Amino acid sequence: MAIYVYGGPSEEGVLIEELVEFAYASLVNDGISRFFWSYDESFDLNVLTKKSWSELSKEESNARAKAEFLLQIKPGDYVVHVNVPQWGEVTAGEVVEGYFFQKDLPAGQTDGRHCLKVKDVFTFNRNDSRVHPMVSRRLKPRSSHWQMYCEEEFFDSLARLKTESEAAESFFVKEANEVFSEFAKKIQRNYPGKSLEHFIAGVFRKVPGVLSVKENGSGFKSDYGADLIVSYKNGIADFGSEELMVVQIKSYEGEIWNTQAADQIKTALSYFGASSGLIITTAKSTTAIEEAVSSLSNETGKPVYVLAGEDLARFVLTYGMDLI
Repeated sequence: MAIYVYGGPSEEGVLIEELVEFAYASLVNDGISRFFWSYDESFDLNVLTKKSWSELSKEESNARAKAEFLLQIKPGDYVVHVNVPQWGEVTAGEVVEGYFFQKDLPAGQTDGRHCLKVKDVFTFNRNDSRVHPMVSRRLKPRSSHWQMYCEEEFFDSLARLKTESEAAESFFVKEANEVFSEFAKKIQRNYPGKSLEHFIAGVFRKVPGVLSVKENGSGFKSDYGADLIVSYKNGIADFGSEELMVVQIKSYEGEIWNTQAADQIKTALSYFGASSGLIITTAKSTTAIEEAVSSLSNETGKPVYVLAGEDLARFVLTYGMDLI
């Protein structure tokens, strides 16, 4: 049983309201999950995948590359739509029928022909206290789609959302988050400027699977957008590949509204040929930086993440306790 996650229909990281409404209505009213790289009637994957790549037009090739993963989804798997029906909320359903192409769309619609039939459709807030932190983090915008590999935590979260009252735990979670928020502030106060980069580099060196951490230069023009370059093992034991992640670190107070870090990560992804990017900040995350990162992931086809405020505190406490 696999879990596939769709980023909300967006353009340059900004949700397209009419498509979000169409996606949500299809889920709750018709039990149909829609993927939105299907604006042309010729984009039927059942047809495109029977042709060689050389037979396809540029647009057909792009559509097939973006959506071919849908053919892997089988009954019993789950699909999760991020930011549907609105930012911060997700809607999930169990697949009961595999891929089909709806050539004729309802009046007024021009995209959403890639379809799956689903049941038990359920909407929840990804930041709800009953949602496991691993699940919550993986339900933040990354790209047009990705697969979630924490199945046990996902289904446990669904069960708790459906059967437990939020109030019983929310007070503790709220107070715990306040502690993490205060801890992030103390990191910012005690590790100003470049010292924060040295500290975070030390934490990364404690993370299992990390092979090396390079502290890279000083200043945007000399570091090409990366404060750290992290090499890590992606996969199982000796069968995985070595990957590079570029990291941009911002020592800020309050909330991070400046999206310059996303521009710097874009430069670093290209210059270093990295497979992923990460923005780390002591400040709290905002919709501005999340939308900027979502747009960058869509543009580059590479996952870019934000580790901010309370989540940064959790990261340091998990891997860097002996540095404190």
